[in-house]
This record gives sequence, C-alpha cells and structure tokens, in this order.
Amino acid sequence: MKNIVFFLVLAFLFASTAKAQITRGAVSGELYISGDWYMDNHGKVHYAIFHSADNGENISLKYQNIETQQT
Repeated sequence: MKNIVFFLVLAFLFASTAKAQITRGAVSGELYISGDWYMDNHGKVHYAIFHSADNGENISLKYQNIETQQT
C-alpha cells in the first residue's frame, strides 16, 4: 500500500509542475523530491523538498521555501 501512495505522490508532483525532480542522496535508499507543495489563498505556489531515507516508504517534508512565485 505504501508503494501505491508513493507512486501517487510522485505522479501528482510530476503532473502539477515541470519543475518537479527526484534525486538520490548520499546514503543508500535516500531520495529527495522537489516540487509544488500547496497554493495559498492569494494564488501563490509554495515549493518544497521532501525526503525519504527508505526508498520512498516514508516521505517527510525537509524544506519549504519562503519565497513564492505567481502562477
């Protein structure tokens, strides 16, 4: 079930923006995923980097930007 959720998160990130990227970390099994996080009430998109230490079984928010880009 976790693999299906991971796939759906990745599909959403890639479908929502061409800026979404996945890269491996320095440690085996480590992944970083960047992409849109949410759109606020003013229509500005906030971006984030998500982290997984176990090949995507568990994903957590690593960084969130404080700058926004108008969509």
